[in-house]
Amino acid sequence: MGKVFWGVLLALMTFSALAFVGRAVVLASIAAAADQEAQRIQQEQHARQVAQQRARSADLQRRRLAVNERCVSGTIIRVDGTSYTQVLEAGHVVPCSGLYRRH
Repeated sequence: MGKVFWGVLLALMTFSALAFVGRAVVLASIAAAADQEAQRIQQEQHARQVAQQRARSADLQRRRLAVNERCVSGTIIRVDGTSYTQVLEAGHVVPCSGLYRRH
């Protein structure tokens, strides 16, 4: 009976050890998957930020006044030699601020 007891005990300990190792492998696998997902999310966020920054930059370039344009009292004036012309779009004054159109 002593051999049976020790055999069962050894089998239970072996099973427990295998179960522990199995859980550790599963947890390591889950942790690796979580790390990969976190990296993917970071890359997507970075790509979104870069795209937004490029869009803002392109918008500023689009709104920047031409070399022959000046912002005077909030409206764009085109200078051609000694001639000054107020810039209109669809019959309306184009608002500006500093070196940029407002829209």
